[in-house]
Order: sequence, then C-alpha cells, then structure tokens
Amino acid sequence: MVSINRARPVSTRRLAALVLIALTTVNTLAFSGPVSKFTNDGAYARFYGYSGCLWVYLDVGRGGPKQTPHTWLYYEMYDHCSGWELLASGSGTVPNSAFTTSNKGADFSVTTSNSPGLFTTGATGDISVSFTRDGIYQYTFTGHSSVSYLDRTTIKWHGSSSFGTATASGTLIGATVSQLNGEIGEGRDRQITVEHAAK
Repeated sequence: MVSINRARPVSTRRLAALVLIALTTVNTLAFSGPVSKFTNDGAYARFYGYSGCLWVYLDVGRGGPKQTPHTWLYYEMYDHCSGWELLASGSGTVPNSAFTTSNKGADFSVTTSNSPGLFTTGATGDISVSFTRDGIYQYTFTGHSSVSYLDRTTIKWHGSSSFGTATASGTLIGATVSQLNGEIGEGRDRQITVEHAAK
C-alpha cells in the first residue's frame, strides 16, 4: 500500500496565511503587487507495454481544486507487427466519474465516442482498466520550495506527492490488455504567486 503524506487542511491554510503575511509586511514597497493563490488536488494512473502485436500507453489524471476538479485522458495504441501503425489515440477531458482510486488501486472506465471533451484519432470504443498496486516500489515527498524571476515574481509552493508501481489489466478499444506495467500517484499542491512592484 502506498504511504501518502497528506497536508492537513488547517496546517496548509495556516502556512499559506503566514507566507502571505510575511510577503506583504516585511517590505511593503517590494511586495505591493498582486497576489494569487492556487490549489491543486488530484490522483493519476498510467500504464504502458506490449500486448501481442499491440503497444499501448494510457495516462489518466485528476487536477484542479477540490471544488472544481477535472479529469484528463491521454492514450495511444499501435500495431507494431504492421510497421507501428497508429490504431487509436485520444487526448482531452472525460467525466470525473470515469476515474476512481482507493488504497488498493484505481479503476478507469469511459466510452471515448461519448466524451465531448476528448479529441480522438482512429478507432473509438470502450476503455475499461483496473490498476492494482503491487508494492514493488513506492515514493512519497512532502516539502516546500520557492523560486523568483528577475526580482519581479516570487512563487512559494508547499505540498506532497506520492506514487507506487502497479499492474493494469482490462480492455482498450476492443483489445484485451493484461498485467501491464503501470503506476498510481497522487499530489496535493498549495501555491502562492506574488508580483513585485517596480522599484
């Protein structure tokens, strides 16, 4: 099971408030420009590999604030026995309900022809894949970072991210895939951007 270090909401808000106070009171002239805040919460899952004559890749993830999340999808499907002919591909948004995660894994199910936000090439059809965490490799990070550009913009970031290896099986546009290499991850970001006033 992947160990996820989630930042507590209260601590995160407190940290953001302290950073904002520090930025706006240490030097009023230097930090009197506009301030923007951004929150990103979401999970992702991906897999890739060979299944017979097929080579497939799929990446699905959720991003944006908890109040207004969006789920995006990217996939490719080639026939490597026929000169790497592209059979199907797609990219864009899909319904949030299509992607669910749990401690044990993740599930993704969508009909590509019925997703208006998804742009497709080649064949279309159903995608139904289950990801199972295998515990072979896991990674978790929690921390802070800061970057400035030409003394005009400062970005402060705090958050956590984690991912672990998994296997994926299911169907992809009419083809069966089984025990392909994959991973499941999750990230929680809190970002504050400050535009410095001209000196």
